[in-house]
Amino acid sequence: MSFRRIFLLCITAIAVLSPIAPLQAQRPANGSPTVKSIDVQYAGPAAISKEKIIANMRTRVGAAYDDRVVEEDIRNLYSTGNITNVRIFGEPTTDGVKVIVVVMAKAQISEVIVNGPSRVKPSRVRKEITAKPGDSLNEATLEADRQKLLTYYAERGFGEADIQYTVEADEARGTARVIFNINEGGKLQIRAVKFQGNEHVKTADIKKVIKSKPKFFLDFLSKGGRVNNDQLRDDQNAIRDLLQSRGYIDAQD
Repeated sequence: MSFRRIFLLCITAIAVLSPIAPLQAQRPANGSPTVKSIDVQYAGPAAISKEKIIANMRTRVGAAYDDRVVEEDIRNLYSTGNITNVRIFGEPTTDGVKVIVVVMAKAQISEVIVNGPSRVKPSRVRKEITAKPGDSLNEATLEADRQKLLTYYAERGFGEADIQYTVEADEARGTARVIFNINEGGKLQIRAVKFQGNEHVKTADIKKVIKSKPKFFLDFLSKGGRVNNDQLRDDQNAIRDLLQSRGYIDAQD
């Protein structure tokens, strides 16, 4: 049975056993009922501690129960990035209210594996990955890491690199392995830079405003000669600006 199914069953059971209406009916005329206890229940593995959950809540034992504070607690718990789903219920007691917090925590990353790098050191590739063991699984973070790796490879001439990631979840333990698969592809280098159509602007003038250059024999000491898509776009803009500054307003590259 999946975590989500368990979570929904837990909520259904609590909703049947602990309706909100009686809580409203038992409110004293002079104020709200007092929170007597807070019980944290898990739909799935307890990947986040009870103490951490309560620390991110304003609802406290001994304080008055307040629906608006509970709504804020739910938002705060989601904002931690560790929670997939959360519900908070109030169960009336003879002298106050028992607060029940049902949470479904995100899986924790147990391992980050990098497959494929051969022309770039794996240890250097790992420095571009922010996801670490012990972190909560976050797809947005993994995609951001994938984009960083693509940029890293492109800046080093591997414009055809293909990088994907997969997640292997262990629902019983609430953990997940993250695997980055890297196909470096061929390394692209600039052999020559040629211009066409510049009948009224000297090629030498255009060369002065661009940074993409052919590979030189000493370029192993720098990044010269590498194909960088971002730099090519900057060079296109630089050429356009040059031509427009010479009066060619409709110039296209």
